[in-house]
This record gives sequence, structure tokens and C-alpha cells, in this order.
Amino acid sequence: MQGNSFTGTIPDFIYGLSNLQVLRLGPNQLSGSLSTQVANLRGLVHLSIEGLNLQGSIPVALGKLTMLEDLQLQDNSFTGAVPVQICDISGLNDLWADCKGPGSLSCSCCTHCCDNLGNCNGP
Repeated sequence: MQGNSFTGTIPDFIYGLSNLQVLRLGPNQLSGSLSTQVANLRGLVHLSIEGLNLQGSIPVALGKLTMLEDLQLQDNSFTGAVPVQICDISGLNDLWADCKGPGSLSCSCCTHCCDNLGNCNGP
């Protein structure tokens, strides 16, 4: 679904794909918020929702995705902080978020911090 100019919100059926291992939704023009139903995607190893128009807080429910190794949240309009439950995922190697610059997210475990211009730093 990556880079297809999709619009609207993240379709509910996606949250029912519990055996899905890789989900790349961005960049697209999807908007709204990330549902707490994301916790149903327990098989995910890679989740990329960068470059969407998502708003609101990052759901604590993402912390239930214990198989995650790579999580890309950058280039959205999330507010607040990256939940500590996400930081507690033991196998999470890469966490990308908008945690650099004015109005950025608070993140104690991000491996890559990006600004509102798409400039990222990290290892």
C-alpha cells in the first residue's frame, strides 16, 4: 500500500490481519488517528506509517506488538510522547519518530529522530 496516494482513514479490515508481518502504509494521504485496534496485529515485525497525516496521540496499544523490530512513525502530526510501553518492546531495534525540533514528540527510546522537514538523525 506504500506510496499509492490513498486517501481517507486507515481501513478497519487492516486491523484484522493478525498474522501480517510487514505493513507499510506510507507515504500516502491517509488521515485521522491510529486506532487502538492496532494491538490486534500481533504478528507484525515491521510497521511503517510514516508520511501519512495521522494526528492525536500514539496509542499505548502499540506496546502490545511484542514482535516488532522496526517501527516508523515519522512525518505525521502525532502529539505528546512515544508511550514507554513501546520502548519496552525487547526486540525493537529501530524506532523512527518526529522527536527533533519545535513541537516534536517526547521520546526516550527513539533510535532515529526526525524534524518537520524530514531530516532524521540516528545511528
